Amino acid sequence: MPDIDSVFVVDGAYWALNVRWSEVEIEREIALTNQMGMHLRVAGKIVKLLAAFDCTLEISFNGRAADAKSIMSMIELRAIRGSVVQIRAGGPDAARAVQALTDLFAAKFGED
Repeated sequence: MPDIDSVFVVDGAYWALNVRWSEVEIEREIALTNQMGMHLRVAGKIVKLLAAFDCTLEISFNGRAADAKSIMSMIELRAIRGSVVQIRAGGPDAARAVQALTDLFAAKFGED
């Protein structure tokens, strides 16, 4: 990973910018507030949403990290309602992907 030139916070997200490599990395914490927590249908919605973005995105919970573009990886998180998950994204579409994911979480995945 290249050296980070600067770090700043915007709307609760940590942004790290490396000017030399033009890479953006974003970290954010989001609460899982839907009724059933992380289950197969929710994982599928996340994977489907993120397929459109040119980025890497990892979601972590309770010491486990998952590739958010892999449904099998996502269901292994076992995050329940009220859990706070950590999101880490990098790549050209990282900012847009994190915002779209934040919106999906805020909408409770269309479940509640």
